[in-house]
Amino acid sequence: KALSIGEKSNVVLVNNFVEKSNIGAAVKDGSSACFSNNKFQSNATDITSYVKKTMYTYPDVKLANDQIIDNNIEYARLDTCDDF
Repeated sequence: KALSIGEKSNVVLVNNFVEKSNIGAAVKDGSSACFSNNKFQSNATDITSYVKKTMYTYPDVKLANDQIIDNNIEYARLDTCDDF
């Protein structure tokens, strides 16, 4: 994993380039992450989200102006980072 966000974190990721990773970014365990102006390329999975520890809720993942070259996204929605 290039980026791992977990355990109720609130994160805004801006202007990153992630390439040739198994997982570009993993958002898990009740976290909120907004990706803005990032580029993901040649990753097995670009962005994924899941619950690893059952005491947490499902994470919230937003994408705003990101370039996902191979379209390997699981469980994210297009939005803005205005409310972060």
